[in-house]
Amino acid sequence: AIIEAWQVENEPTLAGFGVCPEPDSAFFEKEVKLVRSLDSRPIAITESGELSTRAKATELADWIGISIYRTVWNNTLGLFTYPLTPAYYRYRAKTLAPFVKKIFVSELQVEPWGNTDLINLPIAEQKMIIDEKKAAASIKFAKQAGFDEAYLWGVEWWAYLKAHGDFGMWQTIKDEVYKKKGGLDGRQGK
Repeated sequence: AIIEAWQVENEPTLAGFGVCPEPDSAFFEKEVKLVRSLDSRPIAITESGELSTRAKATELADWIGISIYRTVWNNTLGLFTYPLTPAYYRYRAKTLAPFVKKIFVSELQVEPWGNTDLINLPIAEQKMIIDEKKAAASIKFAKQAGFDEAYLWGVEWWAYLKAHGDFGMWQTIKDEVYKKKGGLDGRQGK
């Protein structure tokens, strides 16, 4: 099927992040109910892998997508790497498994998250945050956490680098995802 599930909102229970209205649980429930009334495909709800409890999502979702962001910019701490291990994500997924049909990585960070928009962050600084080695490590991290499906966050950045003569990130992602033994999605490499 072209459409496997409907994603209702992105991290709808995460408060105090970005420039967004405060979470409205009643409105969110109405959105899910509306989608269910229109189509029988699963409802996917995405949650922060680092900052949310995911409790509300398990009440409403068939599938839970979690993000894995390892190095981020924080206004208080500056550039910050979460001290979380693959076992943390594996354990969190295991605690959700009885309540939903599927758990996957909805956003696996493979682009830099700096103190400004990427367009304003020099490439050298971007590559200090995440380079080819760190990108490969992020994919390995998700595999070690036990996920067999992950959506990578950053393709527009790799494409930008490639269009400007830097093929390293594009090739690294290609090599990591399509290894001979199969990537996160199980497809065979070419």
